[in-house]
Amino acid sequence: MFDTQCSAMTGAGCAARVRERVRPTPITGRGAIGTRVRYGAVVACVLTACAGAPLPIDAPKVMESYPLRAYALHEECLQLAPGDRLDYRFTSTAPVDFNIHYHEGRALIMPVVREKTREAAGVYPAPFNGEFCLQWEAGEAGASLDYRMRLRPASP
Repeated sequence: MFDTQCSAMTGAGCAARVRERVRPTPITGRGAIGTRVRYGAVVACVLTACAGAPLPIDAPKVMESYPLRAYALHEECLQLAPGDRLDYRFTSTAPVDFNIHYHEGRALIMPVVREKTREAAGVYPAPFNGEFCLQWEAGEAGASLDYRMRLRPASP
């Protein structure tokens, strides 16, 4: 019913994906109210899964053997403050397109882009307060992804 990769999205993006995949059917008759309540609970549960836990400060998040199907996307998004640094590194069994991006109005800004690569590492310094996402996109063959990221907060 819902795309497992939605779990890496933030609330608004995930909600749109859930809305496009969950089409309510008209509910009539005796059990209509109970069914509507259950339907609402399922949607709320799915949206909660999309929220994702925040990255702990100065503790790494490590993912091993994350499966990416052919042409699938995977995102990890987090809030950064000015001066925060995001340490990242990944390896992949097949070439993937990788970027770090953020949204500015309707524009998608990608300050870091690596195309068709099996590995990358770096430190991204946050230029302002906002949500930043690391994104991987598999090619035709799909891939298995190992990655590590760590938030290094700005010095006080």
